[in-house]
Amino acid sequence: MRGFDAQSTGRLYVRVDKRKSYLLYGDFNTASPALEGRGLANYSRSLTGIKEHFENSRVRANLWASEDSTRQVVEEIAGNGTSGPYRFRTGNALMNSEKVELLTRDPNHPNIILKAQPMARFTDYTFEPFTGELLFKAPVPSLDASLNPISIRVTYETEQGGDKFWVYGGDAQLKLTERVEVGGSAVRDENPLNHYGLYSANATLKLAPQSFLFGEVARSESELGGIGDAGRVELRHKSANTELRAYFGETAGTFTNAGSIQLPGRIEGGLKLSQRLDDKTRVTVQGVLTEETQTGNTRRGVGVDVERTLPGNVRVEVGGRVSDEKAAATGAPGSVNNEVRSAHVKVSTPVPRLPGASVNAEYENDLVATERRTVAVGADYQLRNKTRLYAKHEFVSDLAGPLEANAFGQRNTTVVGLDTEYMRDGQLFNEYRARDSVSGREAEAAIGLRNLWHVADGLRLNTTFERVTAMQGDGRNESAAGTAAIEYTRNPDWKGTARLELRDGANSDSLLNTLGYARKFDRDWTLLGKTILYLVDNSAPGAHDRVQGRFQTGLAWRQTDVDRWSALMKYEFKYEDGDVFDATSSLRRQVHILSLHANHKPSAEWTLSGHYAGKLSLDTAPQRSTYHAHLLSGRAQYELNSRWDVALNVSTLFSERMASAQFGVGPEIGVTLRRNLRLGIGYNFFGFRERDLSEQAYTSHGVFIALRLKFDEGLFGLGRKNEGTN
Repeated sequence: MRGFDAQSTGRLYVRVDKRKSYLLYGDFNTASPALEGRGLANYSRSLTGIKEHFENSRVRANLWASEDSTRQVVEEIAGNGTSGPYRFRTGNALMNSEKVELLTRDPNHPNIILKAQPMARFTDYTFEPFTGELLFKAPVPSLDASLNPISIRVTYETEQGGDKFWVYGGDAQLKLTERVEVGGSAVRDENPLNHYGLYSANATLKLAPQSFLFGEVARSESELGGIGDAGRVELRHKSANTELRAYFGETAGTFTNAGSIQLPGRIEGGLKLSQRLDDKTRVTVQGVLTEETQTGNTRRGVGVDVERTLPGNVRVEVGGRVSDEKAAATGAPGSVNNEVRSAHVKVSTPVPRLPGASVNAEYENDLVATERRTVAVGADYQLRNKTRLYAKHEFVSDLAGPLEANAFGQRNTTVVGLDTEYMRDGQLFNEYRARDSVSGREAEAAIGLRNLWHVADGLRLNTTFERVTAMQGDGRNESAAGTAAIEYTRNPDWKGTARLELRDGANSDSLLNTLGYARKFDRDWTLLGKTILYLVDNSAPGAHDRVQGRFQTGLAWRQTDVDRWSALMKYEFKYEDGDVFDATSSLRRQVHILSLHANHKPSAEWTLSGHYAGKLSLDTAPQRSTYHAHLLSGRAQYELNSRWDVALNVSTLFSERMASAQFGVGPEIGVTLRRNLRLGIGYNFFGFRERDLSEQAYTSHGVFIALRLKFDEGLFGLGRKNEGTN
């Protein structure tokens, strides 16, 4: 498992744990772990500050506070079949404050999220190094196999400027008895542009081992949006033969909380009861109530289904529904009503003498308006262990999903596909999809390939392909995207990776290429190289073409046998051309960065080190300019005894644009907490900051803390030979 625990936008992260409780300073998320009783008041922010969590058998509590000048931004970007880069609307997002999710939405009801898949930094994505854009480890498709659109939702903090202000809050849950739990939360955001408060109380009653009753009330207070109240109640039950979920919630139009499970200005109610009568019969009852309090739009419905398994594994489902939808008329007074009184039947049966094959058919008809109907037929065939052939065609006339009237009129949808895992980690899908509605006739064909080929030990290939073609109608969604990647790790002395992604879209074409190479020449010398190239050919009106490139190479030298000298060298080249930051401006920039670092131990007590870094920047658009800067630094460390040491750090930064050089001077004292683990505390009497040359160095004015850990495979005992092994 790979994680990122010490995520911090600042330079300091400290966490102290005791059993299930902890105290931390650094980055944290204000949201509590999944809690059924707190859905309306779930406040989720990524902040930097202090947080205390206390937990025992009866109490769970959190207190947190942050002083900063940030605000939360939520953006959603459509997937396009490539790994990116995907760009934000704002360019001043705080690094490490992001929460990234892949969302699958209902194409007919975009407000409904069918699936939300959280992404982990470094494991699933990284930030493209020169503009902060999002770059995924694998391509993000535009559609899934059922024609549902896929998008990327990014929640992050951004610097709004001005004076710092406090954001603070807390929450607690208390078990009064084994059956009763109560809790509450409070949040205050003292943002001078919009003071905000969120308060809530909740209770959970355990009626039986698998039966729970939840209740919650919440209030938000916003200087711009006003005061809004919200409340909900929910009953859940699960047993061997019965599943029940009933809920009702109401939110005022002025209730504001981005993390709430219910949108503002809505009444939501629902019921789903599934009862197994015997081993072959199940009855399902569903009900739904939705009302938009500001517009008056409502939807109500009740449905009953009975499913029976007959001999020969034939499944038959019969049922009916009553539903109505009332919506405000567009451009005219009054409202539009849609009512459905329908019955339906669905049959699924295996195909005789064809193991692994089944066919299904479904028919629904309105009992009042007989022209309203849904007809669907489908087939599924398991060809082999990992290969499935499937097909489905659906014709809908003025009917929509369960318990819902239809605002789309006639619509046809066809899906024919082949799904096979023809090798380990490999999957191929090949589908023809057609969609037809009165709002505009359109048919789409999609073919795709996703696989991870283990060609041999240490050699893997990755390929993806996605194509969407508008056969009829609007061609704005036409696109094709493909990826090819190779990874070689077998040789102990060198490793290599390469990836190429191409996308042909209606408004732009793009290319993304990455290369990586690591080489160990001998025991003393090691080389590392990496390139990224991103090209965009924009044909949309007012858009610029884009070229972004980055080349990095580094050398490491160690005196393995003597351990007196060691050195590092790194060269980096950046190139940016086009609308790198926004579509309204164009930039052309080249940056060369060179850094050298040497370390020398003349004796066991002394360690001397020196560092040089230089930067040359050439800007030719929007205006021509040149800038260069140089950083020189040195450090001397003396060991007083086996645990304590002292050090002196000196540095200077100078460039052509500065009237005089800037200096940094500061002493440091260090203590070895345990073998190979050192904690240092120092103070810089003078200091400076430089984005490219000293971003990670301790050159800023003031106190600094340095925690250094030296490790190898022996840290976890991996390098030790156990008795009886080779």
